[in-house]
Amino acid sequence: MVGTQKSRASLERELEEAEGELSRLEALEKSQKHERARMEADDDDVDVGFNDDELEALLDRLAESGESDALTALGNKDSDKSGKSNKKDKSDENTKAIQRYNDEIGLNQAFTGIMFNPPQLLSQDEHINHLSISGALPSFLNHNFSADVKIDTISGQVADLKLNCAIPQLRGCIRHIEHSRSLPLFFQTVRKLGDMLQYFSDLRHVLMLRYQKHVLSFDTNTMCFIDHKQRRLIFTHSVKWNIDYSRLEPAFSLYGRLGDEQPNAEARVMLQSLSVNFLRMIQLGFTVQKALEAVIDVFLYAQRTPLTNTQKQEKAVGSASRRQTAVDGKRALIVREKRKERREHNLRTLFESRGASIEAQKQEIVDELKKKKLRKLREAKKKAKTDKKREEKVSDIRQRKKEQMKAEKKEQLRRSKQAKRDKQREENEKRERDKQAREDRENERREQELASERRGDENGNEDNNNIADQSGD
Repeated sequence: MVGTQKSRASLERELEEAEGELSRLEALEKSQKHERARMEADDDDVDVGFNDDELEALLDRLAESGESDALTALGNKDSDKSGKSNKKDKSDENTKAIQRYNDEIGLNQAFTGIMFNPPQLLSQDEHINHLSISGALPSFLNHNFSADVKIDTISGQVADLKLNCAIPQLRGCIRHIEHSRSLPLFFQTVRKLGDMLQYFSDLRHVLMLRYQKHVLSFDTNTMCFIDHKQRRLIFTHSVKWNIDYSRLEPAFSLYGRLGDEQPNAEARVMLQSLSVNFLRMIQLGFTVQKALEAVIDVFLYAQRTPLTNTQKQEKAVGSASRRQTAVDGKRALIVREKRKERREHNLRTLFESRGASIEAQKQEIVDELKKKKLRKLREAKKKAKTDKKREEKVSDIRQRKKEQMKAEKKEQLRRSKQAKRDKQREENEKRERDKQAREDRENERREQELASERRGDENGNEDNNNIADQSGD
């Protein structure tokens, strides 16, 4: 170990600083003692039944200190009610105790937003007051609640507490709250439950917007996500009572189910690891939303099959197209900047050539340029309009000429077809005439043959007759 020796001046300076700090602490302790003595003297003059001014002062102090539970802040009965047991008039004492409790309930209503009915005194013993407190919870669809409270007027503590509330999420908490005999704890639990339910609602909304295509189903307590292999990741949330800390806490659960694929150990281990990693991230301090989004991203996108060559090529083409678009945009921006610089340079040169030194002269030159540019634009517009009309007229003429040529071609085709039909008809008629002539000649030849045969038969008969006559002679 290497030691360093301080100089005398530094030691004296540290000693002076220590003495100054000691004197400051002594002065602070003395001022705190004076303040404590003054507050104890003021407490001796405080009436057990708060008036309106004191209640407003209490409200201001609670608001400044950030106290969210006025009933808890006013729950220390040791200082405010220390002299109440010495009261002689018991009825006046009980009336003031009920009034004080009523004021505390009113303060709690102002800070929590819970609607209270005026407390009712059910029964009264020597040192036990039995009160009935009821109201409504606007943040839970105006659910009603009621509480039977037994207060020990001597100690100022709650001797017994019975609660009746129809909120489903509080069914498992009522028994613990009754055991703690703390009505403010019930109000704190109601507020905390409202905050949790609002957080769950916002979380469902965020997840629905981000994973809308992959949300299979959802309700007030469960959301089910599905991936491309029909595997399901189910997220559930609820509330539970922490016995060690006597408070309401959220509870989360994440588990997976296999889809239509063949069950294998790898997929099952993957789903189990997602659930374990989610719980570990929550334990390490990640918010539920961040942890859940990380797990869902892994579930949906990290387990996909590799891209095919076609998909890789399409992705590369898309990337090249995006790069080309960015380059074109940058090039257009550079061209606009250069055009702007050239225009400004031309204006400066024009101002110098015309000797324009004041703004009025420069404005006249700019107006003149604008008028010239407008005149050129009007002339260009007029020329474009004239060219358009000329083009339309030429197009109309071309269209009519085309239609005329089409009609002539159609007429020529019709005439050609008609000539072909006439020629075919003439050929058919000629063929019919030749056929008829051949048939006539054939008929005439046959008639001649028949006639010659008849003549031959007649001659033969005559010869036979002559021969017969000669033989008879």
